[in-house]
Amino acid sequence: MFASDRGKRLMVVVDVAKKAVVASVKLAAGPDYVRYVPSLGEVWVTEPGAEQIEMFSIPKDGTPTPSLVGKVHVAGGPESLVIGAERAYTHLWKRETIALDLHAHAVAGRWKNGCAESRGIALDEQRGLLFAGCDEGKATAMDLRQGGKVVGTADTAKGVDVIAYSPQLHHLYVPGEDSAEMTVLDVAADGKLSVVTTVPTAKGSHCVAADDQGGAWICDPHGGRLLYFKDAQ
Repeated sequence: MFASDRGKRLMVVVDVAKKAVVASVKLAAGPDYVRYVPSLGEVWVTEPGAEQIEMFSIPKDGTPTPSLVGKVHVAGGPESLVIGAERAYTHLWKRETIALDLHAHAVAGRWKNGCAESRGIALDEQRGLLFAGCDEGKATAMDLRQGGKVVGTADTAKGVDVIAYSPQLHHLYVPGEDSAEMTVLDVAADGKLSVVTTVPTAKGSHCVAADDQGGAWICDPHGGRLLYFKDAQ
């Protein structure tokens, strides 16, 4: 398991069986998102303060000590990160989304995402849809097969940050920390978004993760707890 130590500016490797940190690497700047690239055995770490993403290789055998193998500059970002089969995607803080080639460690595309203030990101690779959460209280769906064209949009709770997607239910979860609510959106095959329900959360609840059992887990940082929402199609 891979995580960041923001205080020490480290990316750490955790052996789950040992329940211990077994390796680490110093980062060039303060970390935000940490994502694993299974096809390459790499870990990518966003560093918004330095406007870059660092890429680290993890050896298959022996001590899993990370080694720097790449770095890409993302002017105006990066905000959030999601990994696909051939490309990764991240936002700029305002209005745009960037595609990154996994193998070349380079920018491979750029387009408008429909947000004034871009925040959370999620991917439905099977349908070729990429989602953006907008801080102002909105979510959008972009069709990657049409060059990132915005094909769906819906109003949501305000203060959007981290979003999540359930490929089993085709539901997008969009919490808003300002509104203390989470908007659940249905995603049609063509990317159209429609509101399913609005769920009360807690003030400051700005992040969510979806499991594969129809559940969504929402953070409550002020309460020091997780809130659970059982979804139903």
